[in-house]
Amino acid sequence: MAQFMHLLGSRFASFASEADLEDLAVAPNEVRDAEAPAVSAANMTIEGEVFEVLSGYGLAHVRTTRGTVVGLNRKTPGIAFDQLREGQRVRCEVASKFNRVLRAQLIA
Repeated sequence: MAQFMHLLGSRFASFASEADLEDLAVAPNEVRDAEAPAVSAANMTIEGEVFEVLSGYGLAHVRTTRGTVVGLNRKTPGIAFDQLREGQRVRCEVASKFNRVLRAQLIA
């Protein structure tokens, strides 16, 4: 962390604690707020089937009808992760850039 603070320079380092900088490190596909980013024209809605749930890691993988694979995690809005099971169908709002899932819901 000290290396990161050094890269930022002494001005910023004097205002930021290590805890603040740790909050900046967000894993891919992780949404930190309760709400996902706003839906835009650059996003798309896709459907797929859950083919793998890794409960211990808080990850689930969905194979879409287009053949691509997207990931869900415990913080994905719209999904109660503990209720996900292999074989369930989900609808996902995905950012077209990087195929990042913004929100998801189970399809009955």
